[in-house]
Amino acid sequence: MKPVSFADVDLEDDIIVAFFISDAVDSFGFGGYTILAIRTSKYEFILEEWERRPRLSNEKQATSKGEQFLEAVTINLEKKTIILKGSSEKHVLDVTKLEKEEINRVITGFKKLNFDEKFKLELK
Repeated sequence: MKPVSFADVDLEDDIIVAFFISDAVDSFGFGGYTILAIRTSKYEFILEEWERRPRLSNEKQATSKGEQFLEAVTINLEKKTIILKGSSEKHVLDVTKLEKEEINRVITGFKKLNFDEKFKLELK
């Protein structure tokens, strides 16, 4: 399980749900990486139909597996976990450090990302 230090949601032109994952601290006192669920809905009209969906990006493991589409999100409020399933990766996130307001913004962000039901969104 990957420990999330904080989350951010942007609902402007791009819809972005970002998680900062705590990792080993480097020599500057920092450590971690970002996992993003992103959708550029404003410009999707220029894409092919099969490309019009959210993408999953992992800063630590820039994918060499090709396009990474978001396929499923499971948010378990009781266990304080979020599972992100991409076309070739799965991330289990521990969100116990997040405040209730942050988790509510994340839920809103995923609902906006899924306005056309291109991925499975499950709230437990």
